[in-house]
Amino acid sequence: MNKTDLEEPIAAASAPELNRRILARPNQVYDTAFGCPRNFLNNRFIYVVISARARGLSIGVNLNPDKHCNFHCAYCEVNFAEPPRETALDLAVMADELAHTLAWVHTGKLAEHPFYHGLPAELLRLRQVNLSGDGEPTLCPHFVEALQ
Repeated sequence: MNKTDLEEPIAAASAPELNRRILARPNQVYDTAFGCPRNFLNNRFIYVVISARARGLSIGVNLNPDKHCNFHCAYCEVNFAEPPRETALDLAVMADELAHTLAWVHTGKLAEHPFYHGLPAELLRLRQVNLSGDGEPTLCPHFVEALQ
């Protein structure tokens, strides 16, 4: 991949092409199958990804760190063979992590992080915050409290 691959207009790229551009970054160690580190800032519940579907930055809120799920989605990237890192959602920690991560995004500090350094500014604009997780988010016992 050459530098111009990332400099081409993002809006014109198809979702598969955008994924190719993002995932083609050499010498990266990934925590998930889709190439986005889930251990951003050593967070336990909040992670940051570049989403081809959103065409930019997406913040994920892991509401099910215990990997509790009643589905078997074909696109799921959760490795159920590995034990969960956390057994329950800690709402106070999640809220602090979300506030800290949003501050990184809104101040532009995210662009200084090694994984995101050099990406076009268009990709680093926050597009969405997703309630997600290592399982079905609505099964979280604290789902309503997490929304508040």
